[in-house]
Amino acid sequence: METMSEGPLAGLKIVDASSMVAGPMSTQILADQGAEVIKLEPPGVGDLCRFIGAMHGGISHYFCVYNRNKKSLVLDLKSDQGRELLERLLQDADAFVHNLRPDAAAKLGLDSDTLLQKYPGLICAALTGFGDRGPYAGRRVYDPLIQAASGIAATQGSANEPSLVRQLICDKVAGLYLSQALTSALLVKERTGKGQALDTSLLDTSLAFAFAEVMGDRIFVEPCELQPDLSVIYKPWRTADGTLAVVMLSDTEFQGWCRAVGCESLVDDERFANPAARFTHWQALRDECETCVASLSTDQIMQRLVEADVPAAPVNTPEQVLENDQVLANEVLCSVPQPGAGDVRHVRPPVRFGQKFAGGVKAAPQLGEDSVEILKGLGFESSEIENFIDQGITQTT
Repeated sequence: METMSEGPLAGLKIVDASSMVAGPMSTQILADQGAEVIKLEPPGVGDLCRFIGAMHGGISHYFCVYNRNKKSLVLDLKSDQGRELLERLLQDADAFVHNLRPDAAAKLGLDSDTLLQKYPGLICAALTGFGDRGPYAGRRVYDPLIQAASGIAATQGSANEPSLVRQLICDKVAGLYLSQALTSALLVKERTGKGQALDTSLLDTSLAFAFAEVMGDRIFVEPCELQPDLSVIYKPWRTADGTLAVVMLSDTEFQGWCRAVGCESLVDDERFANPAARFTHWQALRDECETCVASLSTDQIMQRLVEADVPAAPVNTPEQVLENDQVLANEVLCSVPQPGAGDVRHVRPPVRFGQKFAGGVKAAPQLGEDSVEILKGLGFESSEIENFIDQGITQTT
């Protein structure tokens, strides 16, 4: 697949002072689309995410994924001189992104009100855990806590035993919402020349993302019919050699399923006459079909379901995903050399522009890899940069 030499956001400059997953994911999306993203990291160990997850060659898989296509500049923002360097950096920046807690941002002079007074054309994006007001504002937070607070955990597992989603779903949802908001604000800036403040939180974005599923019948203020438990209806089926996910909502899909697994008699069973009836008697449906499903291989059932136009997919292991024919046909996977860690797998930017991927994939930077280059670009001489290094204001790889 041909790639674009420049993404649609080429020429834009984003300064990213966020850490962990949510903020870095939002700017990684912009970097994938061609923006110059300068990642600010504190001296010492840098972003804590460098050390969380599967480790190889001194770097984690999370950091590799969510900080690709970026440059790394080490700055001690707790020092006056570090903040002065940041101000030089922001003079021609289009956006500044951070996940500092509200009190910390204000103490450092990095709150949106202060920054917009100095840089009226700057987009100032602040991402917090619970928001910038209310009793939880300023609390330290991680993804599982937002899953709990937003109601997502309560809708997983069973009513008596709620469960957390293994994936960092709240972090990544926040990253997606914030990247979209940044793009909208960049469009406004392009049209008007004006910056603005963007404020969101993991709690707000998670509520927005999962509201329909979490609230269900509570969406309606007045009493209504209860929604079916989709976790029961979507529960995968055990085959003779694996596991299969099937969705049979329409009557034709249900009929195709019955023929595929050898349970044709259920087509005329009044308990399963329509979607509402099937939802009511779903456990009975599973009891009737499980033995038949377990006697057939995944490939056998899949072939029959595809022929009957019934939506289905095998439950792939990570290894099977890498070898999946459709994944390979989409050419969405690639690998790039990561210093110290060898080749690292990535998913290309998932949206094509004119049948082309937004841009190439460059490995996540080493800590301070671009410090000297960026500071020279701000007009500092080598001797001045060496002085910054000696003072611990910045560092290089």
